[in-house]
Amino acid sequence: NRVNQELERSHRAEDEARDARLNALQYQLNPHFLFNALNAVSTLILEKRDEDATQMISQICDVLRTSLVSNTPSLISLSEEIAVIEKYLAIEQIRIGPRLSIAVCVDGDVLQAQVPAKILQPLIENAVKHGVSCVPGEGQITVRGYREDDRLKVLVRNTGEKHGSSGQPETSGAGIGLTNTDRKSTRLNSSH
Repeated sequence: NRVNQELERSHRAEDEARDARLNALQYQLNPHFLFNALNAVSTLILEKRDEDATQMISQICDVLRTSLVSNTPSLISLSEEIAVIEKYLAIEQIRIGPRLSIAVCVDGDVLQAQVPAKILQPLIENAVKHGVSCVPGEGQITVRGYREDDRLKVLVRNTGEKHGSSGQPETSGAGIGLTNTDRKSTRLNSSH
């Protein structure tokens, strides 16, 4: 009986530590998103696109309102995560306009799967920044969610390549968003 109590206490401590790490990673993403979004608003203002800037500020408020709820759990349903990235993509749609094409296709049987909150946002941000913004013409972002065996698979694809300052495709160097996403994924996988 004492062994079971110790084992239960150990599992509870591991869960609390995992939740604390996930929360810390999420708090790092909010300033990252806010910086990028405000930079985009600034660009719209400089381009004299006042109506678009006003609309974007409203969308930013919606995203921040969702993310600043004081009791946001570290794990949310995939459908809630998709709703957040759709709000983010609405912001980017204002900035980029018709050049940005978006396709979100998530199978109904995985919509209630639990994922770390904001796990897709850095992937979507990078897809926009490196896959659409830097390529001439139309760019597409595709988000696909489905079940493969007993695992949830979520793919984020874009039509462009990540380029370094030399103009050549970049092959290394994940930023804070991708590093945090990798850490969240590792934590989620290790908890099962």
